[in-house]
This record gives sequence, C-alpha cells and structure tokens, in this order.
Amino acid sequence: HFKDQGAVLHSASGDRDVSAVKDVDLTISGLDGNQDTTTPNSTAEWLSSVLPTSTNVVKAFCNLSAYALIHGDPLTEHMKSVAASDSPEAAEMVAEFGRALGLEMRTVHSLSYAKTLEARQHSLLKAWQWPTLLMVTTWLVLHIYSFIRYDLYGGTPWQHVTMWILNKSVGWVSLWGMVYTYLPGVLVCYMQLIRRQPELRLPKWMKIWMDGRKQLGLLSLAAMLLHLLLSTFLWMPSYYSKLWDNTDTMVMALANGTSVDIFGMPKGAKGTAFADVGHLTPASIISGNITDYVTMRENNVITIRSKLNWIGESSTFLGIMSGLLMGLIALTSMPSVTPKLNWREWRLLQSHAGWLASSLLRCMCCCWVLHGGPGTKQTGPR
Repeated sequence: HFKDQGAVLHSASGDRDVSAVKDVDLTISGLDGNQDTTTPNSTAEWLSSVLPTSTNVVKAFCNLSAYALIHGDPLTEHMKSVAASDSPEAAEMVAEFGRALGLEMRTVHSLSYAKTLEARQHSLLKAWQWPTLLMVTTWLVLHIYSFIRYDLYGGTPWQHVTMWILNKSVGWVSLWGMVYTYLPGVLVCYMQLIRRQPELRLPKWMKIWMDGRKQLGLLSLAAMLLHLLLSTFLWMPSYYSKLWDNTDTMVMALANGTSVDIFGMPKGAKGTAFADVGHLTPASIISGNITDYVTMRENNVITIRSKLNWIGESSTFLGIMSGLLMGLIALTSMPSVTPKLNWREWRLLQSHAGWLASSLLRCMCCCWVLHGGPGTKQTGPR
C-alpha cells in the first residue's frame, strides 16, 4: 500500500479521464518484503519507477492543503500550484484541471522537479535557521557579559537580570544585527575594487551571508522592538540615573506620635521649623526632640520629579527615530510592497535609510557613554 498526498495518475491507454486524487491508496503487484522500496529522490519518482511504464505520474497540488481547496475562494484568494511530469500532455491535463478549480497553474516537463516541491513542504524555516542561530548566539554572549559586568562587578541585585540586564543585552543585539545586515554589502564592494571586476563569483559563505540579510534585518528589528518595550517599563530615574537632571526636594521628618491627614501633612501643626539635612540627625527625630515637624531641604538630588537631561533626551530621540526607520525598512521588505517600488525607491529605503538607522543607533550609544557634568554617573537599580 502506498499513500501520497497530491499524486495524480494519468493512464496512457487512450482515454482522457484524469484522476486527481489527494490520498492515493494503491496496491502495487510485484512488491514483496525483500524488495527495496526506499525513495531514491522523491515520492513521485519512486512511484513512477514501480508503476507500469504506460502510466504517467504527475506531481501537483502538494503545496495546497485540503482546507484551502475546500474552503478557499479562488476569486478573492490567490492560490497557485505546479504540475510536474515527464509527460507534457499529462502535466498539461492536470494543469487544466487545476485551472478549472480556479487555481493558477504552471507546468514543468520533468518529474525530477517533484523533489524540489516536496522539499519545500518538509523544510522548517530553512532561510531563518542560521540567522536565528547567529542572533541568539550573539545575544547569549552579550547577556553573559552584561551579567558579569553589572551583577558580579557592578553590585546590581540578581533579580534585575530578568529585565534591566536583559534590556541592555537585547539593545546591543539589535545594533549588532544591523552590522550583520549591512556589512556583507560593504565587503563585496571592497572585493570588487580590489579585484577590479564589477562582476565576480562570490564564495559560498559570502553568498549565504548575502541571502540571509533580510532575515538578519527583521531579527534586528524584533530585538529593537523588545528593547523599546522593556525600556518603556524601566524608564525611571532609579534605573537610569545618568539620564535625569538633579533637582531640589523637600523631606518632612515627623516627631513621635504626630498624626497625618490624607495628604500626608501633620494634623494641627502650629508652625514649621526649617532645618538643613546636615544639621538634623536621625537620633533627634527618634528621641522626639521635635515639637511638631521639621521640613528638610535636600539639594542636587534625583527624584521622581526630575526631568531628562540632554543625554536622556538625545538618546531617546535617536532611539525612536532609528526604530521608525527600521520599521519603514521592514514594511518595504513585504512581498506585497517590494514589487511596487522601482530601483531608486528600493535603494533609498533599503540602503540609505538602513545606513541612517544604523548611524543613529551608534550616535545613541555615543550619548550613553558620555560622562562629565552633574547627574551623568550611571548607577544600577537598588
């Protein structure tokens, strides 16, 4: 017994009936347990080798599911398939059958193409495998480095590994993803200049790298979106102190037994005594030497009322602009948008806008590493 999804058999005995079968259950005579029934190239080629020579095998409809054939609407949905066979007449007959169903059909006059059709249905994100592995490996190295730097040597509590340290490593992965995306094009240009040949045969590893640039760019965009999302929840002075200006604040120290109202102010207070933080000790507060309350003024500190300094505003603006450009580049990579662009438009968005986004990310990193002036010392969360 043999079952093959999408096999179409056509008999060369003279009749013109075409049997389009989604599940073919055949009992092939002459096959016993001692014979080799392994598939040499594809299922359709194996089936053609064991059937009589007067029978033509056509490989078709293997890229369409039964649900799409039954519930799909060819008038509103674009469905297409390929009919491959060693017999041009049999392939054309199956193609006509598919066109009668409302499908867009193409014919290939070689059954060896069935191997390609079957491989496409059995592969799992083949174009995404090595780019994903590269990006995950890069993230793992950067995350381990960030953990050692900020947790082991920086004194950051271990519980901040899940978001604060992760946010740093994800941000650097996005930057390295942009490097992986645009670096091979630069290397190819230098190879052409060095060899003085406008057209040259690329090495296999370079060709694979060039073919994976789209996947690397999209993974870099995903890392940036995750970085922006994590930064939204962590955007506060207690996490990123170097991005905020210092300000003055008022701290109220209450004596023992003093009650407060719903606004946090002492009830029935008759007066206010102002004191400097340096002249007020915790012992005087605990011992009850304060009649009502004391308002202490702290100068040059970072609080929730602090505003972003020039480093904070510049890095935020550059990060948002680079994220918008990367999103625009991702939109132009969609199959429904790319054919509508001419060469100059595609080059402007994919090349120039990509380099601009990468440059903005580097400028943002330069803003982060700048030091000097009040409020620029970076401390981890406590």
